[in-house]
Amino acid sequence: MNRILMKLQKEWERTLLMLVLLAVLLCLGIFAYHMMNGEKGSGSERNTFRTPYSFFDVTSRLYMDGPALDKKTRSPLSYSLKVKIPPADKPKTADKPKTADKQKTADKPKTADKPKTADKPKPADKPKTADKPKTPPPPPVKVTVRYRGCMQLGDGKPVAFCTSVSTKDKKSRPASLHKGDKVHGMFVIEGFDANELTLSYEGKKVSVPRGKEHVFTLGQ
Repeated sequence: MNRILMKLQKEWERTLLMLVLLAVLLCLGIFAYHMMNGEKGSGSERNTFRTPYSFFDVTSRLYMDGPALDKKTRSPLSYSLKVKIPPADKPKTADKPKTADKQKTADKPKTADKPKTADKPKPADKPKTADKPKTPPPPPVKVTVRYRGCMQLGDGKPVAFCTSVSTKDKKSRPASLHKGDKVHGMFVIEGFDANELTLSYEGKKVSVPRGKEHVFTLGQ
């Protein structure tokens, strides 16, 4: 007996857990017992069915009857609407010509014709509006050429570097050209060196110093 107590003291956690489980099982057994006794006692009451509560009158057959013909009762599905129709207008008869008035007018002497009034002077002709001013012609197109220098390539041919900008499209066109080529497709390169570039346009020669630019006006 002492050994058992000593063992229970050493393993008190397990002992406590076993006691809690036993208490829970005991409570469940008592609860099941009371439930079984309650079901046995109320067996007769469980077999009796309650009549459902009727929210609507299912015995009425009024919807199968026809509409009432007297004025006291009125069917909810029948209705009437009074509309006032205005009377139609009677066609007007044409007035008959009065013969007596015609004879009176025939007996009256004719009055003398009134003298015609002089013709009114015609209004003077409106002055013609001045001619609209003609639209001025568009400004001439200008091309700016800038000489940036030159370089001698491996094949021994020198190359000139220049840039051209037109006022028509305002796009810069850099190019590397040789002697005889055309700048901007219209200015012929006559020659160039480290100091200046010589161009010809419409029989005129123009020198453009290195690092500077020259403006050509087309159409002049």
